[in-house]
Amino acid sequence: MNALSPDLGMYVAEQTIMKRFKISDKERRQLWHLADFCKLEPEDSKRYQTYLSLQRYKINMAVVDIVQMGLTQEMRAFSIARYRDGKSFQRISMELFVCEATLHKWNKFILQSIATMSSYNLTEEDIYRPNVVRNMIHLLDMRINTFCDTENLKYNQMWLDSLVDKRRRYRKLLETLMEVQAAFKTADKEDRDYVRYQVINEKIRHHNENVSQIAGRCGVSLATVPFLFLAFFHFLSYNEKESERKRKERIMANRENVDVEYKRTYVQELRKDIIAFANTEGGTLYIGINDDGSVVGVEDSDDTMLRLAGSLKDGIAPDVMPFVQIRAIERNNKTVIAVEVAIGSARPYYIKDKGLKPNGVYVRRGTSSQPLSEAGIRDMIVESYGKSYETGRSLNQDLTFGAFQKEMALRNMECGAVQMRTLNMIGEDGLYTNLALLMSDQCEHTLKIAVFQGTDDVVFRNHQEFRGSLLSQLEEGYAFLDKNIAVKSTIDGLRRNDQRDYPMAAIREALLNAIIHRDYSFNGSTLVNIYDDRIEFLSLGGLVPGLSMEAVLMGVSQSRNACLANVFYRLKLVESYGTGIKRIKALYKNSEKKAVFESAQGAFKATLFNLNIGEQSETVTSYQTETEKEIIMNLVKRQGSITRKDVELALSVGTTKAYSILTKMCDEGALIMQKAGKRTQYIKRQ
Repeated sequence: MNALSPDLGMYVAEQTIMKRFKISDKERRQLWHLADFCKLEPEDSKRYQTYLSLQRYKINMAVVDIVQMGLTQEMRAFSIARYRDGKSFQRISMELFVCEATLHKWNKFILQSIATMSSYNLTEEDIYRPNVVRNMIHLLDMRINTFCDTENLKYNQMWLDSLVDKRRRYRKLLETLMEVQAAFKTADKEDRDYVRYQVINEKIRHHNENVSQIAGRCGVSLATVPFLFLAFFHFLSYNEKESERKRKERIMANRENVDVEYKRTYVQELRKDIIAFANTEGGTLYIGINDDGSVVGVEDSDDTMLRLAGSLKDGIAPDVMPFVQIRAIERNNKTVIAVEVAIGSARPYYIKDKGLKPNGVYVRRGTSSQPLSEAGIRDMIVESYGKSYETGRSLNQDLTFGAFQKEMALRNMECGAVQMRTLNMIGEDGLYTNLALLMSDQCEHTLKIAVFQGTDDVVFRNHQEFRGSLLSQLEEGYAFLDKNIAVKSTIDGLRRNDQRDYPMAAIREALLNAIIHRDYSFNGSTLVNIYDDRIEFLSLGGLVPGLSMEAVLMGVSQSRNACLANVFYRLKLVESYGTGIKRIKALYKNSEKKAVFESAQGAFKATLFNLNIGEQSETVTSYQTETEKEIIMNLVKRQGSITRKDVELALSVGTTKAYSILTKMCDEGALIMQKAGKRTQYIKRQ
């Protein structure tokens, strides 16, 4: 029986879990009773086919129950809401307070687990879980007994033999797990196998933990644990056959190739070859063989293997060790180190010291390992993590989160690694995602706000560019808008009535929409243009594919950045998903000038009109324009200190003008100059 393709396997798994939740306990008992009845009449082909079909159905139901038992409480709640109640991902996200991207990951994990168990296979993590192994043996018993109940049944003998062989190996695996647990309880700490028993026992108890966590629990070095894991997994491997060994020996007899690399001695630079194999299609690196294929051997194989494992563990990110096997083999009566590398699931892998840059990321090209271009790195990230920008791995891993931590603290919310993982700011590989980059103080995207004189963009009245975390851009950008929106005072007899040119709630919603829903895979800035008669909010990306402007205006919402929207929702900056445009329309309901929303290829524009234009009454209009001094003082408050260059960028002025303003503020006592040549800084006077 051939294995299902990944897509077909996921589809079958989805149908299986849906059937499991839709059938009642009473209906299930009736089906099992019918199966037992049909089993008694093997001569009746129709009845026996019904028996076989129901047996397979019974096994599928058991698979779903087993997978459900291994899920967390939140994941079980999601699976019930999704497959029993038929709720959408968006609704479940709002009910469980979990972003849609995480729900999709849970869904993929659940379906993959069902598909894997349905094909009677175990994942590398499942081999350390006795209960899962025991359940797998039970499933195989059910399947094998189905074919062994009658002699007249036609079946594929090779497939049946493979099932019997798997059951034998799973039984051996379960026996080994029990022996390790029993041996650990009775072993003496002086016993040379004590560390092996301890590490494997901790992995059995905490199968979800990674190598570093297990090492911390056992108090052993990180270099030791992978050897024990790999040795154990190698011992239990179901595909380790003599024919495979002979094939690899034939490869060794050949010269270097796209999947074969020879090294005479161990050098740290061979990390780039390991990275290239993991980033491409896998391969094997041999230490102790010349480029021409002649064997020179390795003198101290144990020391070489230990140094190599430590170098790969400490020098490559993400952790590549789960895809690497290191062992000593004999070749021409000499010891050679074979490093077998499988293609990694968290590509691109890179040298930690170099980062996600061309000099740190390598791929295999022919018989050599070549650096990958920045465009190639981005393409590989998209290939590994999907087209969602926010869940992709950030190219910059040196991030700080001052603004984000401040917002979390204001709401009495914790801001640690656990919370950042929940929010998808840290990916499954332990590295920062692009969502973390957007929340960080090093965010590369900016918000530009310009105030124009009149109704066109010819003459600037004021403009400013806001950098840093999107949270800082939102706060500072809104404050700038607030100061540059006029207040119109109407005199009615002895009374004076004040009215803003724009509903500030509409300004807030439009700014939030522009920041949350834009496409951050583009490098351009989010733009806000203030004219005398209107304000335009322009964001890159346009509408989400498949969503029309008519649907948006009807209230349909599909967030491009679901995880980013979830962060803003958790911080209570937005009340709920998809209500921004509806709220803006409601605020302009009683006005002749309605808000206008336009979409073009790669861009979206929201236009809010000035409510006070054209009023025929005695008025006094006042602008709350931020002065140059206020801009500089706010910049000092935010950064702690500033340079002349900072002032030039903030005010969009030349060197002479910036120096003149700073000198005047120092003379007035607002700032203090700290001279240091080209690095002269200005700080606030205490």
